[in-house]
This record gives sequence, structure tokens and C-alpha cells, in this order.
Amino acid sequence: MRRPRLLAWSLGLAVALVCVPAGPASAQKRGTKGAPVKVLLLSGGQRNHHGYRDQALHLSEQLEDTGRYEVTICEDAALVETPALSKYDLVIVPVDRRDVEFGFSEAQQRALVEYVRAGHGYVSIHGGDNAATPKTVAPAWSDDFRDMLGGIFSHHGAPDSKTKKGSFTVKIVETSSPITRGVPDFDLKDELYYKLQMRPDVQPLATIDF
Repeated sequence: MRRPRLLAWSLGLAVALVCVPAGPASAQKRGTKGAPVKVLLLSGGQRNHHGYRDQALHLSEQLEDTGRYEVTICEDAALVETPALSKYDLVIVPVDRRDVEFGFSEAQQRALVEYVRAGHGYVSIHGGDNAATPKTVAPAWSDDFRDMLGGIFSHHGAPDSKTKKGSFTVKIVETSSPITRGVPDFDLKDELYYKLQMRPDVQPLATIDF
């Protein structure tokens, strides 16, 4: 999704951060031109019902094999409240963080919003779009955080988001974006999220009809 104002790319010894480089040291490949993009991939910790740990390892391998990215996998979002966040160019969150122990706190949400406002990238994939509401489940998402995402999957508020599994055709509707330029329509077998709670100024790059 492309945002006109805020771009979100429809992430001490007292705290033990589970952060490791992706794969063996030899996997940290350097591109032929310039330094690689430094990526922080926030995985799902013990909430592994979609195989989040396997997903994180697969995604990091795919990124690093291009020679353009250097990926660090982390399961503890406490990192985003530390100065270490600034050394990363991009945060990727592919996981559902609805549980209390994994939900982004208000302070972590503010830190991520400011990180994006400072010009860094944020990619939300699949469960990363799931709204952490109400507070009895996990910290509620702030308006700024919802604005940054642009669209969320949620059963709280309207519309009530839905899912549908099947085979779909992804249609590229905005070909001028550097994200989709040169990408043709393609078929996908997946779980479709629909009736998302979208911000009105979101400009979709690709859509699915079913």
C-alpha cells in the first residue's frame, strides 16, 4: 500500500533479546554495489500456529540470496524501544502479535511510527495486519499505528473482517510504482483477507476479485 504522508511497506542485560543473524555467517552476502539493506525481521516468538519461525527463516534466506539485504531475525519487540532500531533500514513484521505477551505496547507502537516518519521502511505481511484489540487481548493499536498500516484485519469495529482460502488472480492496478513496475498479474493460492478496515486515502497497488 502506498501512503501519501506516512509510508508503511496490504517488523541491557535485564532484557534477553532473542535476535540472531539469519543462517550461517556465510549467508550474510554483500551486494555488488554498495552496502546491503539492513533488515530487522520481527518473528512471532512462541506464537507459532502458522509456522512463523519457519517463515522467518525462509524469508530471510530469500532476501539474503539476492545479495541486497542483510537480515536479523528477532522475536522480542523490546528491541524497537532501544537505539539499536536506528541501525536498521527496514522492519518486516509477518506475524500475528495479538497475544498479550507478543502485542506491541503503546511505547513500541510510538517507536515504530517515529521510525517510519524518520524515513525508514516498514513491511506488514499476513498476520502483521491483524488488529491487537481489545486491550483484554493485547495492547490496542493507536490511531497513528493504524494510519501507518493503512488497512487492518479486525473483528472489532466495522467492517467485520473475513477470510477465504482458495486460488486467486492478483491484478496489478498501479504499474507506475517502483514496487510493482514490470510485475505482471499472477495466480496465488492463499488465504484471502477481505472486508479490511481501510483508511480512505490508501491507494492499492494490486487487487483480487472473487
